[in-house]
Amino acid sequence: MDRVLWAAWARVAAGSGMPGCDGVTVERYSRRVDQQVVHLGALLRSGEYQAQPLRPVVVQREGKQRTLGIASVRDRVAQRAFLEVAGRVLDADAVEASFAYRKGRSWLGALKQEPLDGGLVGGKDACGHEKVTEVTGGPARGQFVERGVGDLDVTSGHGAEDLRSF
Repeated sequence: MDRVLWAAWARVAAGSGMPGCDGVTVERYSRRVDQQVVHLGALLRSGEYQAQPLRPVVVQREGKQRTLGIASVRDRVAQRAFLEVAGRVLDADAVEASFAYRKGRSWLGALKQEPLDGGLVGGKDACGHEKVTEVTGGPARGQFVERGVGDLDVTSGHGAEDLRSF
């Protein structure tokens, strides 16, 4: 566990130095990092670890305000360590075609893949307009819009090509 915690610390130290609700910055945490990481490991092994409350920070973006919760440096180290361990376990069970929440993969990579069994990416020519209508019970476009994905008219082949241009 110590190796994982040290790797997690390295990732946290390389990121934002913002303090959590305890007011401890990355720089301050680093002054006693040997003791901090050992103590965190002991808490995690004993089952006594409890995350601290998040520090609310209001950010403004595109004229809208939203509140972010900033975790303490100690909690970010614990979260990063968990992600490292759990990520390996979960990634081992993931299907090769899965791109969501996987290290080194993104939705952009998924768009570059060939569609499975003809998929919808090629539009009418790839799997047939009639087949899409039969499978979806109507134009697939409406189902994408209802699910909040956007206005992708996959039955006519429009939309997917636009996404590939990113």
